[in-house]
Amino acid sequence: MKSIIDYCCSAIIACEVIWLFYILSTQFIESTNNISTNDLLLHRYVIKYIGKYVLKGISPYDFFLPGLNTGFPLVSHYQHLPHVIIGICNSFYEKINADTAILFLLSTMPIMVFYGSKKLGFNSAAAVFISMLYPIINDCPPPQNRQQGVQYSYGIGINSQIHNGHGLFSQLLAIYLFFPALGISFNAMVKLHQNRNETWKNIILASMLISSVLLSNVFYGYMVLGSLCILEVLLLTIYLHSRITTDGIQFIFYRFKQTNILKSIFRFLLILVLVGSMISYFVIPFLKNRYVVNEIEHRKWKFDSVGWSWFYIKFMDGDLLDFGFTSKIITSTTFVGFIISIYKTIIYVISLQRLSSYQYDIRNAILYIWIIVSFLFWGIMFAGPTCFAQYPIVLKLLPFSSSLHFHRFISAMQIFAICTCK
Repeated sequence: MKSIIDYCCSAIIACEVIWLFYILSTQFIESTNNISTNDLLLHRYVIKYIGKYVLKGISPYDFFLPGLNTGFPLVSHYQHLPHVIIGICNSFYEKINADTAILFLLSTMPIMVFYGSKKLGFNSAAAVFISMLYPIINDCPPPQNRQQGVQYSYGIGINSQIHNGHGLFSQLLAIYLFFPALGISFNAMVKLHQNRNETWKNIILASMLISSVLLSNVFYGYMVLGSLCILEVLLLTIYLHSRITTDGIQFIFYRFKQTNILKSIFRFLLILVLVGSMISYFVIPFLKNRYVVNEIEHRKWKFDSVGWSWFYIKFMDGDLLDFGFTSKIITSTTFVGFIISIYKTIIYVISLQRLSSYQYDIRNAILYIWIIVSFLFWGIMFAGPTCFAQYPIVLKLLPFSSSLHFHRFISAMQIFAICTCK
């Protein structure tokens, strides 16, 4: 039975969705008549054709966009899931287009943030609080962006989705599915006492969500898989260092037994196999033919990102989470949440002495440690490869490190930042 708190939380989320739709609708309704000056020109063009091609049964690999020079094999060389979905819908109802899709995704984003937060293990009140932070998150554009007259970054903030041209259209669906992908995957890997049907349900759903994120935006796919790798490394570390003694307090992780670790590893590997199978039609040609892709647009600063000094100064000033606001609400709650997460982790670990609360406490201990470590990791990644100048081996261990646009990792940093605010 749902409690009064659950109903109140649902009402708050509904009001937030209505409010977002109201303030954003003027930005997108009837905007298809406007001339696009950015990437949306490409996205609208693709949506116009791809739905009709798919419905006609034409092979996706034969789909070369006719208006782009000699053609372009979109499905095997570009993140395309949003285009396919909207294109098919547009074939049946013309008013479903890129603009209305952006409006729908932005307006209903709090629902997905709330759902994903609940799946991670947060209570309803904490999940609502995280959902309410999403619409107000705002970040300072890097200096390279501002030199080009671009007043947005590549974060999850709404300002990055509604700028002139809507150039980040393809990443919006990835953001939309990111929280549910994290939550379901966390359940699959850490919730070890579940029946077989629930286990397979979580594994398959996690695989589908991760695949959808990657097919919507490859950088977000990299971030969600990287975050899950961090989780698995933490689980292995917990097992290998089963007893940690500090100032006479014994943190007992040994109950997270070898069989549980093996279950978690097996489920993670199974998710990776399923994801690899689902996206193989895209990833194999994408990687095989990278040598023919023109990378003239890939400016050097996108690989170098902003550097540690800029990142540290702007974060401490509140400009990475609360840019443009007098009150640094999210930055302040991130600091407080960071301290509380460390405190709660210690309390949960100590409470593992109580067998009755073992399963709940171990999941929460792992969750809080994972959020803290992921926030720090993606923050350093966003700062750029210069942070690893003295440790080049770290970059070599990162998959595709030479091709990564490190400035994109601001999104994962922001996602785990608002998770610490719960």
